Amino acid sequence: MMEFVLVVSACMISDPKVCKDYKVNIYDENVKTQMQCLSLSQPEMVKLIQEHPGWRITKWKCEDASRYLKKGKSI
Repeated sequence: MMEFVLVVSACMISDPKVCKDYKVNIYDENVKTQMQCLSLSQPEMVKLIQEHPGWRITKWKCEDASRYLKKGKSI
């Protein structure tokens, strides 16, 4: 099974120059491709916006989680 990380870039509505990346683990044994990851990402992005109502999503992508683990980055 391949694990993916949904990387969501969001900017403050009141100050669009203030932006932040959010990382969400996508765990699903049936997800084997980035396209499948993206199909599961919409509910996660809705949750993110509900939890951060002053922010607007500007872009998103799914990446292989091992990319972060190899570099010692926390997810």
